[in-house]
Order: sequence, then C-alpha cells, then structure tokens
Amino acid sequence: MDNLPEDLKPSEELIDEAREVDRFYIPTRYPNAHAAGPPYVYYMERDAERAIEIASKIIKYCEDKIKEIESK
Repeated sequence: MDNLPEDLKPSEELIDEAREVDRFYIPTRYPNAHAAGPPYVYYMERDAERAIEIASKIIKYCEDKIKEIESK
C-alpha cells in the first residue's frame, strides 16, 4: 500500500475489511488447515455472506478507481 499514489490508496476501513476476508483464504481451502475437523465445521453461512459483502466493496472500489483513471 505504501507504494500506491495517495489518490489510489484505499481507506483504512477497506484495508481492515480486506484483512478480514484474507483470513479465509487458506484455512477454508485445505482440509487439514485446522487442528481438528474439516473447514466446513469452522465457517458459517454468515461468514460467507460477510466475505461476499466485503469482496463486493473491494471490487467496487477497484472499478471506481479504474473509471477515474480512464476518464483522465
């Protein structure tokens, strides 16, 4: 993030939300990522809904920045 120009840097809130989603990346994909039990035991539907909500915000942020750059 430090290398991005100021006008492209996301808010701290969006960065924190991205970190929240990032925690799902490996443990949800590998059956032995948790000490006991498969991943589906550890994640609920609300976790997926929250991850989708955050991912949608990140995608919108990126699309908006691309549109800004293209309009210059």
